[in-house]
Amino acid sequence: MASITGPLHSDDASGKFAGSIVYSKWKGRNYARQLVTPSNPKSAAQVGIRVMMKWLSQIWSSLSAPDKATWDTLAEASQVSSFNAMVGNNLARWQANAGPTQAYPAAETNDDLLPDDVGVDGELLSTTGHDGFASGGATPDSTGAADAIAAILFRGAAAPTPLSWATAIQILAVTPGAAWTFTDSPLDAGTYHYKIAYFSDDGAIGALSAADNEAVVT
Repeated sequence: MASITGPLHSDDASGKFAGSIVYSKWKGRNYARQLVTPSNPKSAAQVGIRVMMKWLSQIWSSLSAPDKATWDTLAEASQVSSFNAMVGNNLARWQANAGPTQAYPAAETNDDLLPDDVGVDGELLSTTGHDGFASGGATPDSTGAADAIAAILFRGAAAPTPLSWATAIQILAVTPGAAWTFTDSPLDAGTYHYKIAYFSDDGAIGALSAADNEAVVT
């Protein structure tokens, strides 16, 4: 990254230029870099990372002050903000197929996260295919999934769909005993296979749902 002064013969500049250069500013300094267009900006791995990034960005503001403070030491050691420390640690956990934790370090003790328990008020995952999209939903049981705060939705082109960050397409906030739904769009015509897993606030992640839920999209 090269710092520059008076880009484009001006005092400041930002954005794309001639389809090949991007001008921006970092820590008060102007810089230019080559414009790089990803060959597949929606690859499975990229989607898997983006869904967790979105989740982490959304929950940070709702964390309690004590939970946020647990990230301070890690942040100071890495010379980043507490938010960035939380994101970095949880993305590393995510790529090891572990759940995100709101406080550091992850305790992983809130582990009532069964996706197939319908004992009190739970409902199994169900899916339906439509013209160009799929939809579905489930209900985490108030006892068997009492610690669930979110559902991870996994999608595969063939069964079985593995519990892997690279097959995750959505993370949805859930409440035990309450139904949640999803829409997966747009989709090409074909058969898609869905599974779910629940995770808790302290990094525990439950087992993958047992059934292979098919959705035939037209």
